[in-house]
Amino acid sequence: MNLQETIRRILREDDYSPAGKEVTPNKIVVHKSNPMFRDKILQDGLKVKAGECYKIYVGYGTKCKPAIFATNSTNKRAWFDSTYDDDVWEINTEMIPDVKWFKDRHYESRSKHIVTFQDIPREAISLKYKGSGSGDAETWDKNSPNLFEQTIRRILREESNIPIAIFRRLTLDELDSVFERSLDENTEDFENPLTIMFGRSYKAFAKVVIDDMVSELQGEFDIPYIDDEDKYNEKYREPLLRHYAPIIKDRYMDITSNSVNESVLNEETHPMMRRILRRVNLKKLEKMFSASLALTTSRYLENIGRWNAMDLNKFKNSAISVLFVEICSANSEICFEGGDYQDQVWQFLWGHYSDRIAERWEEIKPK
Repeated sequence: MNLQETIRRILREDDYSPAGKEVTPNKIVVHKSNPMFRDKILQDGLKVKAGECYKIYVGYGTKCKPAIFATNSTNKRAWFDSTYDDDVWEINTEMIPDVKWFKDRHYESRSKHIVTFQDIPREAISLKYKGSGSGDAETWDKNSPNLFEQTIRRILREESNIPIAIFRRLTLDELDSVFERSLDENTEDFENPLTIMFGRSYKAFAKVVIDDMVSELQGEFDIPYIDDEDKYNEKYREPLLRHYAPIIKDRYMDITSNSVNESVLNEETHPMMRRILRRVNLKKLEKMFSASLALTTSRYLENIGRWNAMDLNKFKNSAISVLFVEICSANSEICFEGGDYQDQVWQFLWGHYSDRIAERWEEIKPK
């Protein structure tokens, strides 16, 4: 049963509630809101209501339990990202011990998002940042705490090739779930001689996986329809194919005795790449690189004030070091079987991923 069906079932019984299990909040929790509500909040405090984002998520026409949403952390990385330059409020929960808080069940269990169904008095809140309300990050104050979220969000979106129309409506976990369902269903059809998918080429298999995925996104998540084939290919099919190609190739190799599109694999003829791919498949290698680059990016952004001497070569060295250690520790035979290949592995990774790391550095380096 998907989330929408669960919501509809609950609504037949009672007003919809986003509450999960009860939690004990930290002393300070963070609430974000549009600046248009600033004067009202300064005057009356925070009042429970069924806001627009809440109703959009659940569905208009649904009776929602009035609530106040917050984040149980002062770490900007954990805050809710509306994609606008919101006001940032701190709530002192020690001043309101009778207010009960619950996990926000719209989010995964490890998230810091929480919700209450009780009003918050004016004396328990303080305005920490006055937002502009703008949705154009280029116009925001350079000290806006919302810029951190926008930077990470933009980097993740551009790194992943995910179209903006999709990225604004789904989390990566939700998108991956839709993709995996399409991949599994088409794998079954590929192996069934009674279906038109049986024994199709890699290109045809990959195209149908993505097209079925987009169909579900349009039906379940209101992703805009695009009738023009060329625009559809540009906006949805090609970006998603680039993002999921390593996983689709991996699956195709598992279900057929043929090579996956020899012209694609022939692009990876470097001897060291062949050595690596004998132990680590493309999907895993890409995930290892993405994780290494994300970790290096995060460390830099969190320490940007102390890392003034960072430049492209140092940033690249840091990212490759993380990936190199991961490869040689988790798959030691790559670096040591038949000799010491550490230098060759390092040089290959440096050259192979150089351009992608440089693109990331251009995104985050001081202007």
